[in-house]
Amino acid sequence: MADETYQPLVYRKQGSTEFVVASSGLITVESGGKVELASGGYINAASGGYINVEDGGYIAQPVVADTSSAALASNGVSTIENGSSVLFTVTMDAPVAGVSKFISFGSGFGTSAICYLDLGAAVTVLSSAASTERYMSVKGSQTWVNLIGLSATVWGLVSRSSGITTTTGSTV
Repeated sequence: MADETYQPLVYRKQGSTEFVVASSGLITVESGGKVELASGGYINAASGGYINVEDGGYIAQPVVADTSSAALASNGVSTIENGSSVLFTVTMDAPVAGVSKFISFGSGFGTSAICYLDLGAAVTVLSSAASTERYMSVKGSQTWVNLIGLSATVWGLVSRSSGITTTTGSTV
């Protein structure tokens, strides 16, 4: 709640480490400026609050080019390339509730299963109301999967391209 006795619409609360943006107040970050959140920092949008992204704006996520030996982070975008036809397994960190993960598999993948995405011990992917599996099989080039963490042990399958299937076990 804004302090009505203090006139500026954006101010530091007296005797506090808190900044206040009163109704109709505005903080502008000019071109080249930024707001940084340290590890563990976050933005809290209370019930009814939201983050508005206007046309042409976006929320960036980290994009990482991973290899077959990588353990994928549970957030952001990962691209995986493989030039061989050798079967291999890629592991992934446990999900975080509400955090999305997009994984793309490049043109080096063939039409036979050459990669299994292992979601981790005691972690499953919910691909339908009655189906939970631990692994995803990659059977084609230029394929992708989009997941969202539902809890610390369950990934929700948002969408996937053809060539990505869920399975209860790896053959690697």
